[in-house]
Amino acid sequence: MRRSTAFRQLAALLLAGALTSCGGDASEDCLPSLFEDGTRLHDRNGPNLFALDFIFRQHEICRHHADKSLKRRVALLGNSAVFGIDVPTADTVAGLVNQRWQNERQPLHLYNLGFVTSYLLKDVLIARKAIDHSPDLIVFGVSLSDFIHMAPIPWPEVLPAFFAANEDQLDRVNEEGAAGLEALIRTYREREERASWLGQRLVNLREAGSYLRLIFRHRTPALANRWLLSPKDGQVAEVPAPTESFPTRGPNYRCAKVIAEHEKKFGVNWSAWNVFAYLEQLEQIHGVEIVVLDLPIQHDPKGDCYNARFPKRADRQYRNWVRGETTRRGITLWDFHDLLPKSRFEDTIHPTLEGNREIATALANKIAASLAVTERGAAKRE
Repeated sequence: MRRSTAFRQLAALLLAGALTSCGGDASEDCLPSLFEDGTRLHDRNGPNLFALDFIFRQHEICRHHADKSLKRRVALLGNSAVFGIDVPTADTVAGLVNQRWQNERQPLHLYNLGFVTSYLLKDVLIARKAIDHSPDLIVFGVSLSDFIHMAPIPWPEVLPAFFAANEDQLDRVNEEGAAGLEALIRTYREREERASWLGQRLVNLREAGSYLRLIFRHRTPALANRWLLSPKDGQVAEVPAPTESFPTRGPNYRCAKVIAEHEKKFGVNWSAWNVFAYLEQLEQIHGVEIVVLDLPIQHDPKGDCYNARFPKRADRQYRNWVRGETTRRGITLWDFHDLLPKSRFEDTIHPTLEGNREIATALANKIAASLAVTERGAAKRE
């Protein structure tokens, strides 16, 4: 038994080392897909692999990098509302848009690069990584929930794990010059718990090991049970099932509590971390078109509150700021803030399936129109 366990651990270590040493062109280093045939960056049950190198290389955006049949490729970023929490990939906004384009025989594809949790710096790292895969358009989804003004973020537990696994990506963003985010990134660069060189290599190795466990767990469960998993892990399911649903929030929330929690987490300087300045810089440096999508949120007013998450005043300030900053910087804004009625939400920010369908219809139309304008402009220049 000891020999079998040692062999299993040695095999996993060698394979993990091979994975961490991979490099080169994105189209040549794709890995077997983990999550719903690579249509999402992590599992429906929640993130259990965090290194952007691995989760992008298992994603369909990597496999499609050199696909000549796709005329236009669009990356959609955002929080759990974009990811499509607790629904299969076909019922996410990206899945519904792709179904429509497939039915219309459109040579277009929308990549779901949503990642559970709301935090703008997380999406900044994903946006920078997405550029490596040469999308024709990046749709950067945001809502007020993404502008929580805390660093390092102490909750939920996935965000510390995400940043610990992506120190190299944070370094790259910092070295390129993170316009508008300098103070935020400096806070992360200076934090005491930043990993040493050896510590970061161990994090990378651990992520490689997590990938190996997941690929065996999802694709070859019999081998996983025999070689890489211990008996206490139990049997492996081919497709993991969601563990819980988001509860529907009724109108009986306490507005005073909402205001107090918002002031604690967002403060008065939340707009000091100006992600729009960084997006403007990305467009200028890399020549990729970026659109800001102001995601829908539920309108469920009570007293001075817009809903059970945001005060009315904060929502108003946020919307005015987003409009002003995108206009001033020449960034296209697609305002979906009020797109859905209250009944189309599971809670304050997560749409129902019908809500996803309405968003998908509006988004598909916006993308098609945007790409058509781009094509006409290119034709005129030629």
